[in-house]
Amino acid sequence: MSCTTARIASPSQESHRPVKRKSTDLLATMDKRCLVKDFACILCQRICNVPVATTVCMHRFCEGCMSPRIAAGNLRCPRCNTQLDRINLFATIRISRHYQKD
Repeated sequence: MSCTTARIASPSQESHRPVKRKSTDLLATMDKRCLVKDFACILCQRICNVPVATTVCMHRFCEGCMSPRIAAGNLRCPRCNTQLDRINLFATIRISRHYQKD
């Protein structure tokens, strides 16, 4: 099963299956893996604590990872090398609030 697709059983199939706790745990683990994959900082490979993204290429980084690069004058996306400026970076606060609740 991939992060973008999941098989959902119909109500008739659900009524014939015993409830399994492990499958729920597996889905939660897979959901977390998808989150890590989708919201990981390109530089440190962890889920961003304070995420920022570019408005040009939409790649995501931790503010703490990207700030020193910007301060040093390195205004290129580390993933695709797109030229950036400070205006091209925006905080993705809504996303960070979502996964900080868990």
